[in-house]
Amino acid sequence: MLLISRDPYDPHHIYHPTPWHYPVPAVNAYFGLEIAGFCMLVLLIITSWCSPIIQRDKSLYNLFVVLCLACVFHSIVWLPHGKAEYADPPGFGLCLTQSMFVMGNSTAQAIAAIGIIFKVSSRGLQWMWKCPI
Repeated sequence: MLLISRDPYDPHHIYHPTPWHYPVPAVNAYFGLEIAGFCMLVLLIITSWCSPIIQRDKSLYNLFVVLCLACVFHSIVWLPHGKAEYADPPGFGLCLTQSMFVMGNSTAQAIAAIGIIFKVSSRGLQWMWKCPI
């Protein structure tokens, strides 16, 4: 059954609480960790980009940017209000946008991780070809 809205006649609404009835401290802690993770990832990107000594592959930067976007996409519903408890639920368009971004970002994370795996494995294969057996 596809739920487009959380109306009172909805049988799913009777047994499961609506998302905006979750405990406020838990929601604030979750979004606090999301924002802290975003800030730390941005700091990691800036630090690794500005380091002149160690050279990093572009696929690592790709993974970091995808993870930063994941932090933003998971916080889209929370960012307009800035608090966990608000009188009106988020609009359907905002929830649909967030769900599209979250579903697409999980695929982007997988592709970015596979890119790093291919890069590392290709370097390992090059090293194996150079080694005498």
